[in-house]
Amino acid sequence: MEIAQRHGLDGFALEWIGSASYYNESFYNIFTACENYNARRGASPVTARLGGPKPFALIPMLDGGNYTSVAEKLLT
Repeated sequence: MEIAQRHGLDGFALEWIGSASYYNESFYNIFTACENYNARRGASPVTARLGGPKPFALIPMLDGGNYTSVAEKLLT
């Protein structure tokens, strides 16, 4: 995330594919790492508006047409 921000990126889109447990764990770990990264830097939408650190964002990409599964993943 630090390297990406140094090169002008402010986030990643992550595709959640499959239903194997390792996808769930990896997805959760990546979002947790992003939250921790932003917290260490004191980055939030408020600090960004005030000209301070901009938070790094992760956008989940969910597909498959199973809206119950999508809702469950987003709530997780």
